[in-house]
Amino acid sequence: MAWTDERITERFDRIDDRFDVVDHRFDEVDRRLDGMKEDVDRRFDEMKEDVNRRFDETNRRIEETNSRMTQGFNKLHAEIAEVRASIEALQATMNRGNFAVIAALIGVIAAILVKGG
Repeated sequence: MAWTDERITERFDRIDDRFDVVDHRFDEVDRRLDGMKEDVDRRFDEMKEDVNRRFDETNRRIEETNSRMTQGFNKLHAEIAEVRASIEALQATMNRGNFAVIAALIGVIAAILVKGG
């Protein structure tokens, strides 16, 4: 069978028709992907906003907790300084009391010795 111009033209027309069908399918896939891309972009933006909101909330809570802890440590430091001052005052009072007891004992011993006894 010999290839005639008519037959070659017919064969090329069928190939062109197949390419047109494939091009149409590519266009349909591109259209669907564009629709999906918009949906994915929208969902990504929503997720990004949600993540940013969560990070902001977490940062706020961390800063709030840090502030409370700093205030608590400052109060605790002040209370410790107060207790330390009270302990030092109590120690000074006890030292004076001990000196007074020792002086009294020395006085009693001196009185006993003076009395002759």
